Amino acid sequence: MIKNNKIINYLDKVFDGDKIYLSNFRDWDFEQILKYGEFKLEDVILDTGALQSYFSIFLASLVKLVVTTDNMAWAKRAYYKQSKLTSPKEWMRQVEIKSQGKVRAEVADICNLQYDDNSFDKVLSISTIEHINNDFKAMSEMIRVLKPNGLLLLTTEYNSERTKEYSEIDDSYMRIYDKEKIDKLCSGLNIEIRKTNDLGQAYADIAFVNLFLRIRK
Repeated sequence: MIKNNKIINYLDKVFDGDKIYLSNFRDWDFEQILKYGEFKLEDVILDTGALQSYFSIFLASLVKLVVTTDNMAWAKRAYYKQSKLTSPKEWMRQVEIKSQGKVRAEVADICNLQYDDNSFDKVLSISTIEHINNDFKAMSEMIRVLKPNGLLLLTTEYNSERTKEYSEIDDSYMRIYDKEKIDKLCSGLNIEIRKTNDLGQAYADIAFVNLFLRIRK
């Protein structure tokens, strides 16, 4: 159930009632990002793995610039081709136009980001890291491009006791983290806030919830 009327109302005006922005609307995740993101008007934000999300348009109203990125790899897979989702090219066009130039849409590999060290005030990873094969490299890259004292705001799939390894063979292209794997992934990092939601989901026979982490560089 979507509760964040502030985002809905804003995007409804931006898209003139077209509900295209609901195609990948993650209400709880967005709520945590906004609540704990400490966003400022001068902030430059990197949003990773953002294809089909229009949250960056709303976020751009609060900051100086959002660089919203995806490697577009999943748009080449069979399940995407069978869907009626917006094409990557159209998504990029929409977020740039609808944000009035405050969102820059780019193709980027989260494991090999093309940005300089210490480039962004905040980095967002909204339900992305579980879809990355080399998640340790992705974490390293996101921390690298963060400015000192910057925030990594991350959500992912989580079961405190059970895990699912990343797999392409089963066509899931995802993993489910348990506490041990999250602790290992974030080893040495400064986790300031760790929260889970209470809305249960499942893949195969593994139940999971969403986990939110605020990590300060």
